[in-house]
Amino acid sequence: MTVFQLVGIVLFIFGTVSQHQAHVTLANLRKKGKKAYVNVGCDSLMLGLHFMFYSFFLGSKVITQRHQIPHGGLFELISCPNYFAEILIYSSFAFIFSFQNTCWNAVLFWVIANQVSWNCSSYLLLGLGS
Repeated sequence: MTVFQLVGIVLFIFGTVSQHQAHVTLANLRKKGKKAYVNVGCDSLMLGLHFMFYSFFLGSKVITQRHQIPHGGLFELISCPNYFAEILIYSSFAFIFSFQNTCWNAVLFWVIANQVSWNCSSYLLLGLGS
């Protein structure tokens, strides 16, 4: 196993857990009785799987359609950690391929351009960039 592959595996795990936590945080902003943040820890993956099981089989009610600002986790550092985690996930495969796969490098470039442009347009649309 090369250093690139090891970095890719670590990036993939971190990106996947971060993306899941961001989605849980966003989903919980509108649900009753849920915390808006899933703690990061060694058992966060199991906590995430428990949450997915609970949400799918037992459900929870949406109590508001009001827009809210998420807090906690990577939301304290960047505005869209779900987009950032998506970039990390795709980057992890580029690391695993040691950046030698031209097709995957093109896919990575596309994802980065797409996520960054979507994030910037959403940011400006909300009036936060002016």
